[in-house]
Order: sequence, then structure tokens, then C-alpha cells
Amino acid sequence: GPVSQPGGSIHDFGDGTYLTDKLEVARLYAKTRAPGHPPRQAVLVVSLKASEVGCILDLSTDPRWSEFFRKTPGGSMLLELIKSGRMNENYGRTFDAFLETYAINRNSYDSIIGPEYVRGGNQLCLVHKMARPTALVELVRARLRPAE
Repeated sequence: GPVSQPGGSIHDFGDGTYLTDKLEVARLYAKTRAPGHPPRQAVLVVSLKASEVGCILDLSTDPRWSEFFRKTPGGSMLLELIKSGRMNENYGRTFDAFLETYAINRNSYDSIIGPEYVRGGNQLCLVHKMARPTALVELVRARLRPAE
């Protein structure tokens, strides 16, 4: 399939380079992104420490994320919809509403960590700024290696 263009796809945390902490999830995404083309279903790996990915907005440890679902009318139903994988844009819209509710500036973060509700594990978004990969993104991309 074609490579996503900045702003051209609906992503959970907005424009960025996305990684997962589960190899099997990466393999599922590779199959989804290049269906019927096994040679193009490459899975790359990189080891990263939290200290290497800059300023992090971590939804798995930020109490505002779960509070948002508790306080928002229909929040628990919205969370179930996100987990179901139907209407993928729900995660992105919900994240945007979360940022607005708590007056969080996405661009003040280099990385965003959050649950990958549909396939499992967590996802890491290395934030692109002004529709461009940052120096951090380029550094991480340079360290990517084929999975075993």
C-alpha cells in the first residue's frame, strides 16, 4: 500500500512515527499495510530507553486519561468503541478532545505512549512537528533493524 502522507491518515495520536512494544502487533500491522505482498511486510525493531525519546506524554500513567473517560458523558461507551476497532477515527477524536479538555499542547511533547486497544500492547508515537519528522524520529529510524 502507499506510504501515509502527513495528515493523510487518521492516527490515534496525530501525525507521527508509530512503534509498538509487541512484535506480533507489528506483524499484524505489516500484513494490514501491505496485504498480499509478503516481501513488503517488513517488521523492523529498535530498543529504546525512556530517556532517549524526549518529553513523553504517557497515557498509561497519566491519571487524566482514565479520568477523561469517567467524566465524559458516554465515556465508557466511547472506550468500548475504540477497543472494538470499529470506526478507527474514534481514538484520534477522543485523544484530541482529551488534549482540549486538559489544555495539553501536543507539540510540547516529543513522544506519546498509549494503549493499542485493538491489537494489544502499547504504542509509541514519535511526534512529527509541522508535518515533518523531527531529529529524534530520524535518529530512531536510523537505528531500526529487521526483526529476526
